[in-house]
Amino acid sequence: MLRYVGLALVVFTATGLAVALGVVLVQAVPDRDPLGLTVFDGIAAVGGAAPRLRAVLQDADTGKPIGATSLTVRFADGWTGRTWTSDNGISSSVGPGGLAAGPHDYAIGLPEATPRLDVYAHGTVWVRPADTPVVWIDAAAIVPMGQAAVPAAAPDAPAARGVLDALKTLAVGRGPVYLVRAEAAGYASARRALGERGAPPGPAFWIRPADGPSRLQGLRGVWPRVGAALVCTPDLAQACEALGVPAFPVPPAGSAEPRAVIVGAWRDAIERWPVPLPAGTVRER
Repeated sequence: MLRYVGLALVVFTATGLAVALGVVLVQAVPDRDPLGLTVFDGIAAVGGAAPRLRAVLQDADTGKPIGATSLTVRFADGWTGRTWTSDNGISSSVGPGGLAAGPHDYAIGLPEATPRLDVYAHGTVWVRPADTPVVWIDAAAIVPMGQAAVPAAAPDAPAARGVLDALKTLAVGRGPVYLVRAEAAGYASARRALGERGAPPGPAFWIRPADGPSRLQGLRGVWPRVGAALVCTPDLAQACEALGVPAFPVPPAGSAEPRAVIVGAWRDAIERWPVPLPAGTVRER
C-alpha cells in the first residue's frame, strides 16, 4: 500500500513540476526585456495573389534576432492568422485573399495569452489594380535615413516643400511606392517620417540592403507599369536599371545643396518622365 502511495506522490510531484515549467516557458517570451517588433507594408494586385506579410522581431538593445516565436496577425476587418519567426527573426506569412482596392491596416503581436505592448506593431497592405501606373521613389530622397527621429520642423524647410510639391505632381494618375532601403531597425522611423512630411499615400516597400534586385523584381511583378524611378541611393539605381526601369537621380534628404539645385533636380525628373507603358508592355533594355 505504501508503495502505491509513494508512486502516486511521485506522479503528482512530476505533474506539478511540468505545470510550473510550462508556466515559466509561456512567460519566457513576454518577460524578455527589451524586444522590438517591426511590421512592414504589404502589396497586392486586385484579383491577384494574397499579400505577403512580413515582420522582424529583435532584441531592442543588441539587434539580435528572436526566432521560434509565435505571432498573431489581425486585420481591421476581423481576419486573423498565425505566423512564426525564423532563426533570423523574420516572419513571412500569407494574408487574406480577395482584398478590395485601397489600404488595409493590420497588426502583428504576441498571442492574446502572452500580450506585450512592445511586441505589437501596425502595417498596411496596399491593394491596387495590376495595371496601375506606379512611380518608384527612393525614401532616402524624402526623409533622412538612419535617424531615430526626424525634426518636426523639417517638412517646413523651403527645399522640403519643393520636394513635396514635386511628389504631389508625380502622384497625379500614378501610385507612389516608396523604396525603403534599410535594416529593420531603420524602417519604422522612415515609414513614420513619410507620413509626417505629408508624402502622397503609398506603401513603404522594405528592401534589405542585400535583397535589392530580388525585392524590386517582386514589386514589379505585382504592379508592372513602372514609368521610372527617382533615386539617390547608388545600389537602388543599379538595381532599377538592371530591371529596365530608368532611374532619375535626385539629391538625398538633408542635402547641403541650395534649394534651387534640389528642387531643380526634381523638376527635371518630372519633365523627363516617360509616358506610362500600356499594361503588359515590357520595356527593352
